[in-house]
Amino acid sequence: MTTKGPIKKPEDLKGMRLRIPPVPIFRDTFEALGVKVVPLGLNEVYMALSRGQVDGQDNGFDLTLSFRFHEVSKYWSATDHVYEVAAWYISERRWKTLTKEQQDLFKRAAQIGGKVATDLGEQIDAQGLDDLKKVGVTYVVPDKAAFEAAWKDVYKNYEGKVWPVGLVEKIRAAQK
Repeated sequence: MTTKGPIKKPEDLKGMRLRIPPVPIFRDTFEALGVKVVPLGLNEVYMALSRGQVDGQDNGFDLTLSFRFHEVSKYWSATDHVYEVAAWYISERRWKTLTKEQQDLFKRAAQIGGKVATDLGEQIDAQGLDDLKKVGVTYVVPDKAAFEAAWKDVYKNYEGKVWPVGLVEKIRAAQK
């Protein structure tokens, strides 16, 4: 979401000052586009947007609406650069102590819970988009292929360090 106009292609972000969470891969992702990354706490973003200290922010509909960022920035560009996932974890040692029936029960519950979480997320996004449009926010879908090309190698700095080598390619193959 920006104050300077819709973002339709990666070049539109060059030189902008964006509030990005202090997460290294997020920083690297936006710096690859020529963005000046400004780490701020969420409670500082509204004032920074209203005073022109930052040109935009990177949050979903839920935080954008609850923090009322739409009051001070009127352009939403759906770059879809982040997808959130929810998961549950159990140690392998503990998992092995469960019966087959218990393991199956956990697997079914995870599948059901995953569907509920996905459905609720889609509802939040649809309602959020509708709410933003109602208050005059301009919504655009940029050239996603151009963004994918600009970001295609950012992950390589993390492969084998943050996640196993080859994981990104497996995810990409599953998306086709």
